[in-house]
Amino acid sequence: MFLAGATKEEQESMSLGPPESFKYLNKSGVYTLPDTNDSADMDRCRVYILTTISIFLSLLSLSLSLSLSLSLSLSLSLSL
Repeated sequence: MFLAGATKEEQESMSLGPPESFKYLNKSGVYTLPDTNDSADMDRCRVYILTTISIFLSLLSLSLSLSLSLSLSLSLSLSL
């Protein structure tokens, strides 16, 4: 899926060749499956990955904000 769905930039940056250049893919000679769209599947994976990363970063940001607020509150209450 990744190889067929990779953009030209991804292929170049990772030095990906055609499917025939991969030892294990080349053994069977089968590079595509009927009724599949590897490019569309890869696009869905990209959306899922980016969404997951976005949610993680939002939660991390929220956690850091809460931690900072708690630290400031404790500092202020201890100084009083």
